[in-house]
Amino acid sequence: MNYATNLFYKIIVFINLLYIPVIIQCGGFDKESLYHTLKRNLLDFYKRPLTLLDIHAKDGYFSFNIAQEYDSTCVMMENDYTHINHLLQKYYLQSDTKNIILLKKEVSIEDLERLASCEYFDVTLAFNGIDHFGNEWKRTIDTLLNLGNNIIIGIPDFSFNTLQQENYLKQCGCQIWQEHIRLYDTQTSSLFLCTRQNKSLDRHHWLGKKGYSGDYFITSNFNEKTMYKCKEHKTSSWIRGINLLTFKMLEGILPDKNVIKTAVKNMEGIAHDDLMLWNMIIQGTNIIPIDFIMKSGSAFNTNECISFNLGMINQDTSAGVTQWFKNYWPHFVKKHGLDIPLNFYDYKQI
Repeated sequence: MNYATNLFYKIIVFINLLYIPVIIQCGGFDKESLYHTLKRNLLDFYKRPLTLLDIHAKDGYFSFNIAQEYDSTCVMMENDYTHINHLLQKYYLQSDTKNIILLKKEVSIEDLERLASCEYFDVTLAFNGIDHFGNEWKRTIDTLLNLGNNIIIGIPDFSFNTLQQENYLKQCGCQIWQEHIRLYDTQTSSLFLCTRQNKSLDRHHWLGKKGYSGDYFITSNFNEKTMYKCKEHKTSSWIRGINLLTFKMLEGILPDKNVIKTAVKNMEGIAHDDLMLWNMIIQGTNIIPIDFIMKSGSAFNTNECISFNLGMINQDTSAGVTQWFKNYWPHFVKKHGLDIPLNFYDYKQI
């Protein structure tokens, strides 16, 4: 992104911050009003597909609405998922647009850091994103701010660390977006908006080793989002959604396993060097293979890749996916005579 475009983007966001009315809602919930503010002052500016992360999504109110109104993939994290999963099942039965993802793993701060190292979201909603990670609030804020472009973070109005957290967010360049709103419980919160720009990814995928921030660079604004791969000297358009391996490592349960297996099986016959889980983007029920870099002859047999992938997809926990990879990937590499050092991967279970 050139300087002029970057400056224009920041000016637009700043101007809108000045004209956002403060919602004072001390006697009840005001999700509808907040949603319309979110639409008017942020989401409506997107003229391209977007990917949203909804951390501790609760009843999924915001993701449900955004998924229906925008060309988007909405990724919901909610470990207390019984109620929301029931709502999602109804949504998938009734809606033609099946673009919501539900991840059920109870995410640790280490999980969140790893997510930030291999995925990049256009909008992140963390209305309850501080409280759920214990006393490491500064580390949590740093990680949330590394998740993508526009991050909205809720800070409880009355807690021991409220003032410290608000001051730290201001030091990080965040602006107070809404004050004293009540969304899910009896506690009111102030919401901060932080806008970030260029970003490099530090891992090729979830199980990739850290330290590759010089390989992938992302440029993102309201009109376009691209990724530049330094080694290939290639710029490509960003595809909305998340990596299918990320989905498995965060124990995605919707779309369900059978839908995913069918989609992957249907990729048989695709000409692809490396048709592995980490080269697939899940957008909802739609799964798209990426990284078509054909050499002289295919490095992997596509059907064998699919068989390997199905073994990982069959696992129901992140520990199971990791163990499958540890057990079978070295044999797969050896069988195909591939020059891929195993220390390129990081199996550490987090």
